[in-house]
Amino acid sequence: MTAKMEKMKKLNKKQIIIVAAIFVFFAAAAIFVYLKQLRIEMTAEAGVVAGTIISREQAYFNAYGEFDALEELSKSEALQISLEGNRYFTLMRIEAVGDTLMLYAKSTDGFFKGTELYVKYNIRDGMTEYEIIEQTKIPLPRL
Repeated sequence: MTAKMEKMKKLNKKQIIIVAAIFVFFAAAAIFVYLKQLRIEMTAEAGVVAGTIISREQAYFNAYGEFDALEELSKSEALQISLEGNRYFTLMRIEAVGDTLMLYAKSTDGFFKGTELYVKYNIRDGMTEYEIIEQTKIPLPRL
């Protein structure tokens, strides 16, 4: 068995440095891909939250002639919606002024803690503003 071990080649310093550099490169690439995926998931969830709440508010407006305003909560019995199972946006607040509503959704935990979704919707004009105000350390992609 010692003869086999003697035949095995040991890595020299240069080869160790090259192997370590390759490992660091692939680890960094994996981290950036993961962070990009997180941002895509958060953005997709923001769209789903906005679309669902606007849809439910439209139905509420058609039934009662006004929007349902909410304090900062995770669910609404009147709109039959709950954000408790969401990964990112788990709190919502809805302000209503006449034919216009302003939706604020907030991420309270995780990597995107403090990120807010703002949507302004008018029953006659449709969605007039949509913005994600991101609070994170992930570098923004360059266009």
